[in-house]
Amino acid sequence: MSLLCKSSTLLVARNLSGWRPSGTIRSTPRRGAHSKRVEGSFSPFSKESNVRIECELLVATALKRLVTDEAYVKGGEYLRSLGMTNQAEIARVLDIAMDSNSKMGRFRGSRSGHNKYAKRLTVESDMKPLVAYLKSYDLSNEEVVRLITMYPPILCYSIEEQIEPLLTYLKGVGLKEPIKILVQRPSLLGLKVTPFLEKVVEYVKEHDFSEEAMANVLEYT
Repeated sequence: MSLLCKSSTLLVARNLSGWRPSGTIRSTPRRGAHSKRVEGSFSPFSKESNVRIECELLVATALKRLVTDEAYVKGGEYLRSLGMTNQAEIARVLDIAMDSNSKMGRFRGSRSGHNKYAKRLTVESDMKPLVAYLKSYDLSNEEVVRLITMYPPILCYSIEEQIEPLLTYLKGVGLKEPIKILVQRPSLLGLKVTPFLEKVVEYVKEHDFSEEAMANVLEYT
């Protein structure tokens, strides 16, 4: 077993060792007395412990892929070259981007929390062209990393079919620097242009709302 796997296993085991019942169990009565009573629900783990343990197991699985799966290994190396240093964060980003069944996080554009565009990424064909495109708008490494960290599915997006049309739309509704708005509000990458949204945007434009107000409408409508 690798040192990474051992560390992950020990981390989970440490949390498993101190569980206590979430309900109250009265001591076993003497023979002939009434049967024991259980007050409250009984579970080997509290709800909070279950959530924490599940998260740690998910992270451990994703971290293992960073050293065993070639696509994750190379993707992780490239993200580190951009300045992303947190191993767990790198594992989370790549898991969401490459595994359509990932449970590592939720993001705008998917009620189920799944990335429907998830695919096996390559550094040369997918990641480098995206980063080069974002940097063509004078974004720094830090800003690019923020976009990727806050919205991992962008790694799977087509520049021509998804990102460029979105930037064009944002500029058309009155945002002067749409790429900067995306850096500030990465969830806009999951924006879906619907007839209802179009009506709301038209109303905001007619009443001369500020650029920030327009961004709020787009983000939360």
